[in-house]
Amino acid sequence: MTIATAGVALLGVFLSSWPLAIIGGAAFLGTLLFLSAKESQSRPEMRRSYDLSNENRTLIRPLEEIRKQIEAVVEQNRDMATVSVIGQEALTEADSIIEHGLKLLENRSQLKKTLRGRSEAEASLKQLQTNLASATSDTERGALESAIASRTAEIKSYSRVEQLIELIDGKMNEAVAALSELKAHLATGAAGARADAMAPEQLSEMVSRLKSLGKSFDEAESTLEMHNT
Repeated sequence: MTIATAGVALLGVFLSSWPLAIIGGAAFLGTLLFLSAKESQSRPEMRRSYDLSNENRTLIRPLEEIRKQIEAVVEQNRDMATVSVIGQEALTEADSIIEHGLKLLENRSQLKKTLRGRSEAEASLKQLQTNLASATSDTERGALESAIASRTAEIKSYSRVEQLIELIDGKMNEAVAALSELKAHLATGAAGARADAMAPEQLSEMVSRLKSLGKSFDEAESTLEMHNT
């Protein structure tokens, strides 16, 4: 079908029939976008390559659901070139954001495991401070003070871990908000286009914002890599 529609467009150019060429070109573009959407639908979910906890499945699900809703809007309006083109670009960016999100959630799981040692460190610090208060020699006090300093530093590192978890949670919430806004603009834009009132530059701006969000996810991943080294 793709070859046939391309042939119609070329035939129109050859015969100097621009209406025929335009119709053939539009059909060719629509076919390509339709096949692209089908290929996207047939791909296995990206999450299958990640070992997600129940908590992380819950955290990634909103992004996956919104992505499916965007795909549905594109599918319903694939006869409209502007919505189809911008919509496919939006789906590509949404896939990238979900991939980033999955990577961040893997890091989040590791950070949560690290936090499990905090309660033990705090209990140990409390006991060391109690022992220091009853120490009877300078040697004993010196050893306890050294141990207290080590435990205090360890507990401070857990505060950094909490900050990184908050960073990840913030990025996930930001991604959900951005994709939700894009979905709304895409749906209203499609309706507006059918009423000759579409503003494609607004949709393009939303896609650009998604790309910027993807870059900020890269920065977050770099921050996590620095913490892990």
